[in-house]
Amino acid sequence: MPFIENSKRPLVRENPMLHMKQPGDRCYIIYAEMVRRWRNEPRWTTADAIHSEYVMDTEDNRFLEALYSKAPATGWNELCNAASLAWQVFFQIHVMPYEERKRKENGDI
Repeated sequence: MPFIENSKRPLVRENPMLHMKQPGDRCYIIYAEMVRRWRNEPRWTTADAIHSEYVMDTEDNRFLEALYSKAPATGWNELCNAASLAWQVFFQIHVMPYEERKRKENGDI
């Protein structure tokens, strides 16, 4: 669940090594990055790139690698799991409403 308490968000962002202790903390950091990218370019191509980078290609992900270097005690598998869970929330909240608008604009299959 990426929706951690507002008071905790700056702490997790600024110093993940000290404050990224629970699964929700990890999910928050990754989800926030997904949303940032989506807001810059909300389209299916962006969703596809986010999914490819954060969920499918975790072996070569600069963002996850940088996050891991800041909080190595977290563990790589825990970060990959957080990325998968963040994707699920991101997809439901951001991508599906976009897809529904496109379905209404262009017609159903």
